[in-house]
Amino acid sequence: MSKYSLNDYIDLPDTIKLLRRKNKYSQKRLGSKIQVSAKTISAYETGRIIPPIEMFFKLLDACGYTLEIKEDIYKTPKKLTLPSPSRS
Repeated sequence: MSKYSLNDYIDLPDTIKLLRRKNKYSQKRLGSKIQVSAKTISAYETGRIIPPIEMFFKLLDACGYTLEIKEDIYKTPKKLTLPSPSRS
């Protein structure tokens, strides 16, 4: 198992807040989309809680994004940049 966490690759609190704001979601609305409370979204955005990877993928999906992680990414942490969402 890797010694790195998702937070080593992405600034999770800022990314979550940015995704929510770009979609004009309140914390309550985003939370309801991924079945967590607004308080949990707030904790993600302040860094008090780091969401499990599965929850981060749910959050991305709720905001219209996908993220592909390749196996070699775990060798050395590098910050990732999310592309613009693909809207159909």
